[in-house]
Amino acid sequence: PVSFEIALNDNFDEKTIKFGEFDSNENHNNAGQSVTQQCKIYAFNISNERKLRIIDTPGFGDTRGDNQDNLNMGEIFAFLHNINYLNGICLLFKPEVVKLNPYLQSCCSQLFQYFGENILDH
Repeated sequence: PVSFEIALNDNFDEKTIKFGEFDSNENHNNAGQSVTQQCKIYAFNISNERKLRIIDTPGFGDTRGDNQDNLNMGEIFAFLHNINYLNGICLLFKPEVVKLNPYLQSCCSQLFQYFGENILDH
């Protein structure tokens, strides 16, 4: 499922638009909290012989604080420990993030340390 907010009328009242099927792993009800609660793989058939698998993970900068972010990072590392091979890594940021702040730099550094130096090859 997907959700986003739009501003209505001259008072800019906000309305949340949601569509897609309900997924208990996603919480769209608390702005600022990671929507994805636990890591999940989405598989897409590209051809008879190929699949694209995308791992959706909890986000960083959760409004519940650093402790929740640490739990999210632990969830990601525990999940990735069972993955034998990755072709690539894609980090998605909100459109307003034009430069990594020290906190996001720290999160990225933890990921880079987990994968080792060969992460730059992907």
